[in-house]
Amino acid sequence: MIKDRSKEFFERIADSWDYWHARNWYYHSKMRTLVQGMVPPGSVVLELCSGTGDLLASLQPSRGIGLNLAKGLTDLAARK
Repeated sequence: MIKDRSKEFFERIADSWDYWHARNWYYHSKMRTLVQGMVPPGSVVLELCSGTGDLLASLQPSRGIGLNLAKGLTDLAARK
């Protein structure tokens, strides 16, 4: 039940994901800096709930896999 509600929520907001990501640029910038400090470029990275893949891409992995509950977010990530 919770998984279904979560999936429905993320499907609903998929189209506005990048808008809200840009509106909260400071938070996402700090999170990116924090995670980049822990994950060296060229690492193999699995990101769960990866949204549209911005954080994963910024890590410059040798191999990166991003997983989402919502197909809408995964489709947006694939277009980037």
